Formats: sequence, C-alpha cells, structure tokens
Amino acid sequence: MNALTQPQTANTALNAQAQIPLAEIHHEFENSRRRIDPEALATMKDSIHQLGLLQPLVVTPREGGNGYVLIAGFTRYQALHELGHVQANCTIIKGDAHTLLESHVAENTNRQDLSLVSSVTAIRRLATKLGGDYEEVGKRLGFSKKAMDDRLALAKCTESVLDALDEGKLKLGHAVILSAFTHAMQDRTLEKILDEGW
Repeated sequence: MNALTQPQTANTALNAQAQIPLAEIHHEFENSRRRIDPEALATMKDSIHQLGLLQPLVVTPREGGNGYVLIAGFTRYQALHELGHVQANCTIIKGDAHTLLESHVAENTNRQDLSLVSSVTAIRRLATKLGGDYEEVGKRLGFSKKAMDDRLALAKCTESVLDALDEGKLKLGHAVILSAFTHAMQDRTLEKILDEGW
C-alpha cells in the first residue's frame, strides 16, 4: 500500500492529479532518505528528460491553504528542479498527520532504491506514531519478522557504521553483529573490518 493505492478512508482522501508549480511545493515533511544518491538523481534526470515524469509527486495541502507539502517524490522533485521545470504532475492526498506519515513511509520502503539505513529511519518514525508497536509496523509495510529485526538492530549502530553500510563498504550481517557492541567498540571494530577487508 502506498500513497497512490491506499483505499480512501475517513482519514484520507485521494484527489485527481493536478499540475502544480514547483514554487508552491514545500519541504516541510521530513524525508525518510538520509541522502539523495547522486547516481539515482542522475538516472532520474535522464529518465525525465527522455520520457517525462512517469510517476507524479505526492503532495498534501498546507495548513492555511498556502501551497502544498511534498509527501513523496523527493528525488523526482530535485530532478525536476535541476532540469529547470517549473511545474509537476502531482497527486494530492488529504489526511491526518498519522495517515500522511504512513503513506510516505509505505511508498519509500517499497521503493527498491531506498537504502536499508533509510528504511530504518522510516520504520522508527512510523513506529513512534503507532505507539512503539513494531509488529504492527512490520505488518503494514509487509516486512517479515527477520527483516524487521535486522532493521531494528541497525537503529543501535553508530553513524560511522550506518555510513559504511549505506556506502556498501559493510554488509548487513556485519552491521547487525556490531549493533550488539558499545558505540566505541563498534567504531574500533569497523576500522578493522575496513582496513583488513573482512
């Protein structure tokens, strides 16, 4: 389930698509991604240049009616901006903060290009909204218990370990093992792993 496919409920409504100026789309909703991958951005720019925007941005009206808040499509938005586009095809959704967050997290965790580390950030945000019920988060996002356990272990890792995992210098299994160590021990062990090519 994502922002484009979730059923309409009392808490969310899906409107028709609309062309919206990029200047009216604001980044007040925190992106789950830790960073936009330059290669993914370049690929997206090339795709938009060749084929146009194939998947609309997902936005919600700002409180007070002054523009829109971007819910999903941060890489698409950045690509459009860098290509000099002044407007984008958007799907407008309306809902409470909980519903909008779930839509954002669901879309991003279902995207193949979302890193493991970024998916942890998304999972933790949704779990906070669900009162810490990680089992419910797993059900809503379609993760197995093992997949959830691995991602939750990453939440205990240092930034150095997460960066190494994000950059492909460290395997998930190593990061999960390191998560059981103190932060100082994690960073020392990480240095050995990288220096000695474990």
